[in-house]
Amino acid sequence: MNTLLPMNNFLDAAFFGPGRSCAVNTSQTLRQAPRADILEGDTDFLVRLDLPGVSAEDLDINLEDQTLTVKAERDLAAPEGYEARRKEIPAKISYQRTFNIGKVVDAESISAKFENGVLVISLPKSAKSMPRRIEVN
Repeated sequence: MNTLLPMNNFLDAAFFGPGRSCAVNTSQTLRQAPRADILEGDTDFLVRLDLPGVSAEDLDINLEDQTLTVKAERDLAAPEGYEARRKEIPAKISYQRTFNIGKVVDAESISAKFENGVLVISLPKSAKSMPRRIEVN
């Protein structure tokens, strides 16, 4: 019997629930939800988002209530003096992804690092959600 199944169901509902969107092509901008990994450690969760071609200045990370929202935009316009002969890569991509972090995360201690097109957000677990040993008197 897999004892991790209830925790996996919780994580799926908390992180991959409503708010996850699919790719939609509107006008010349492709809107899509970036791919994400969610990893759980003893003291925190890590959310890794794949954001190729995005610069740190184009990232917008917000926490409101218990919802973490990541937005980013990438613009790959043709360099001056060049015109597109074949276009397979959309010139503009708008990324957005939301995560319901619930009360298991210490919202005041969230941090983010962005390197080589990968955003890593550290979500420390709240003290209330951490297991603790109860001494018997």
